[in-house]
Amino acid sequence: MPDGGRLAYDVAGPANAPAILLIRPLGGWRASWGEFAAALARVLRVIAFDPRGAGDSSAARLATTRAMARDARALLAALSIPRAHVYGISLGGMVACWLALDAPGAVDRLVLASTPASGLAFRRDALHAVRLARCFTRRSGEAVEACLATRTLSVAFRDRERARLRALRACAAERPSSREALAIGLAAALLHDVRARARSIEADTLVLAGIRDALLEPDEQLALARM
Repeated sequence: MPDGGRLAYDVAGPANAPAILLIRPLGGWRASWGEFAAALARVLRVIAFDPRGAGDSSAARLATTRAMARDARALLAALSIPRAHVYGISLGGMVACWLALDAPGAVDRLVLASTPASGLAFRRDALHAVRLARCFTRRSGEAVEACLATRTLSVAFRDRERARLRALRACAAERPSSREALAIGLAAALLHDVRARARSIEADTLVLAGIRDALLEPDEQLALARM
């Protein structure tokens, strides 16, 4: 990194295959991609990394989603990857938007999952907001991450995929972020806003929206897709 920081990363898949960069949501670390990354690695060169404050990367610092995109761009440059597909989910999707805007030549195809154009577009469900806020009152980063892993998933998924939920929480517990790092990431997400710039994204883009998304209404993601 330009400031002497470091990003921990893994690369998997055929060396001569097209590359895809995976950008994490708030919480978890690069191993949390699990079976998803493994499936992609059958046909793509998969790069998964820990953002600052997560996993084995440098400590978090106050940053915007745009600054976080500069880290992602620096990682691609360090790996001598001039162009890659980019998949981002939630906070990772916000970062991916800025990567596509500021380094259009570096992004081939873009996938944005559970991604708002503005951090203020998160669900205006007061009870759900209170429950999410309570996650940050937990005493340790591990406890905050475990809470987020529960509250950011739909009730239907949690009821149907209990074993997978336990696996997600266990994986996050292996390399938990600090409460401070998670709060910094949350602040970056809430301050995110590409509404005035989204129409300038040149990459072919797929926006993934779900009617059971615990954080976003489908209309918000449809609005991003129209942009």
